[in-house]
Amino acid sequence: MILKFEQFVSNINNYSSLKYFVFHGENIGKVDDCAKLLILEKKKSSNIDFITKYSDELKSGEFTNIVNQNSEINIFGNKTIILFNLSTEKLSKEIVDTIEKVNRSEVTIIVKSDQLSKKSSIRTKFEKDPGVVIVPCYEDTAFEKRGVIKDFFFKEKITVSEEQINTLAQVFSNQRLEILNELQKIKFLLSRKKNLMNDLQFIYRSSYFDELKFIYCLVSGNLKDYERKFDELCFSNGDQIRYTTILLNHFYRLLFVSYLVKDGESLNQAVSRLRPPIFFKYHSEFMKQLSKWKIKDLILIIKRLLKCKQKLFNGHLSSQSFFLKTMLLILNKGDRFTQNNLNALTILFLLFF
Repeated sequence: MILKFEQFVSNINNYSSLKYFVFHGENIGKVDDCAKLLILEKKKSSNIDFITKYSDELKSGEFTNIVNQNSEINIFGNKTIILFNLSTEKLSKEIVDTIEKVNRSEVTIIVKSDQLSKKSSIRTKFEKDPGVVIVPCYEDTAFEKRGVIKDFFFKEKITVSEEQINTLAQVFSNQRLEILNELQKIKFLLSRKKNLMNDLQFIYRSSYFDELKFIYCLVSGNLKDYERKFDELCFSNGDQIRYTTILLNHFYRLLFVSYLVKDGESLNQAVSRLRPPIFFKYHSEFMKQLSKWKIKDLILIIKRLLKCKQKLFNGHLSSQSFFLKTMLLILNKGDRFTQNNLNALTILFLLFF
């Protein structure tokens, strides 16, 4: 059966006795919330053991074997929840066949996935099955965003006005995971300066800044929308350390996939092995970067970023100039330099050297 997100969350106790659940959609934060809330509800009535598996880790038949091996209460009297992360639909038929064969099993199966296609065997088979709960997770509405924001500040014991909540709801994206990440940033900034919440301009400017998008634009060589942020970054030591770390992680992921492809894996298969997975809205950009960046260039940049991080931590006199040179190297891999990019970077370079 298909349930709306709000219907499932509000009445989760009515469905917790069921054993098969599918949470899917582009809003990964909602998908995660469904799984977490269900597990908490299940734990109220039973002792639970957890098994987490990823579809790209399993060969044909292994999902069925795992379910069969855990279909009974174990010697400690615990029931098992299998949390299955589905990155491709190649195991969809096996999931369907397995669930149909273990109706009397004690195991609970939770499938988490990106948006499943309308022709997916999971959807076509179970959307009308009253024994299986399917919750599609769409973008957060304005009402839902206000609820998430209000709940976060309440739990963190941070006082905010309705006006501030509404302002944040307007500037935040419609993806729950991104909303929560932005709220964590606000919490961190408030821990450094308590009165910042009184400044609505601060909320608009600082609480919603898509760091990941900035990183992707930087690595792709396109700073058209982020020239001001890049200018600020070149003069802020604390941010330089932070973004050096983020860039290192990004380039390690590019290198990991590049080596897998070099060893014979398909590009899509290699990317699907990344943990955490690439957020869907950056997937195509990540693919473009893989074609642009060669392994030798990735290794060069990673070495420079490691050295840059060391210099920044040690307060070396040349740390800022080394950081800027590294950023220029990264940007020069891009194909879409604007004249403004070039002018701004030239001025910054002259200021340092």
